Amino acid sequence: MQSPNTPARSATSSKERVSEVALRVEATAIANRRSLGGEKPGASRGVKTAVENRRSLGLHRCRIRLDELRFLDPYAQIEQTENRLPHWQQPGAAYFVTFRLTDAVPKALLDRWQDERTAWLRHHPEPWTPEVEREYHERFSRQFEQWLDAGHGSCALREPRCAGIAAEALAFFEGARCTQLAWVVMPTHVHTLFVLHEPWPLESIVASWKRHAAREINRLHQRTGALWQKDYFDRLIRDSRHLANCVRYVRRNPEKARLRPGEALLWESELAKAIE
Repeated sequence: MQSPNTPARSATSSKERVSEVALRVEATAIANRRSLGGEKPGASRGVKTAVENRRSLGLHRCRIRLDELRFLDPYAQIEQTENRLPHWQQPGAAYFVTFRLTDAVPKALLDRWQDERTAWLRHHPEPWTPEVEREYHERFSRQFEQWLDAGHGSCALREPRCAGIAAEALAFFEGARCTQLAWVVMPTHVHTLFVLHEPWPLESIVASWKRHAAREINRLHQRTGALWQKDYFDRLIRDSRHLANCVRYVRRNPEKARLRPGEALLWESELAKAIE
């Protein structure tokens, strides 16, 4: 299974399979969610039909075209921020972001991965050439993706109610601070592909998604404590080919992880659906 950061290969999924997934998501996993139509997250509105829920999540508003997207401009200013991981930002750009549950990767594996990655980065400072970036993802991203899909830890997002809360968070700022292109809520992590609107910083919107989802999931299970790992992975989308590769990765992630129906929550915009 290819990484969203490696060159795209020919797609094998069909539009029919993607449509079936989208319909199943609308009809089951997003049902019985709270409206986000201008209310604060967490305001209960009761059970709705699938179409009503899609409207309340604001996802029907996504009408962005491929020629409207702004990709990474290597010659423009890039804002660099850092928590535990480095983050690059450009105003109005498209991003592929992954955030995970705090127990998604066992500590022994994570410590080893971080040590090896730190040593590699010391000898490969950014910005990278395409060849160096490919090496990074082959050595580090691919391994981490395999661990995320292995189903370690609590897999709290496998429960449809928890997955729906995460989806609700992703949709809260739709059309105002971001435009979602595609996302998938997996048992241990979330992938989201979106356009970030100016002037909102990436770290702010990701923190808001995680904070709302953690609060509501903890409330649902009457518990406290950290739900998400503190940081997140992000990549600026380089071009239309990179975008298509990320869409395919999101779409195929449940199948790649050998999940059963209902164990993941997938949504795609019209732009994403048009990518085979």
